[in-house]
Amino acid sequence: MKLAQRKQPWPELILPADRGTLTVVDVMASPDGEPRDAAIHAWCASVWDVFRENEPRIADLLRRNGIA
Repeated sequence: MKLAQRKQPWPELILPADRGTLTVVDVMASPDGEPRDAAIHAWCASVWDVFRENEPRIADLLRRNGIA
């Protein structure tokens, strides 16, 4: 919400060709509770893994907005 409150240019992110093997469909196919929680964690980790090249850009955006 903090980021949405300010009109600003967003950093240009590098879109990787390989975006990982897990999808939100995989997460939603997991049973409720602990299995889905584990699937969400695995999905988040896989997304950050393939988008790691963008980490400095995201960290800078968060710092400039007093979030990190």
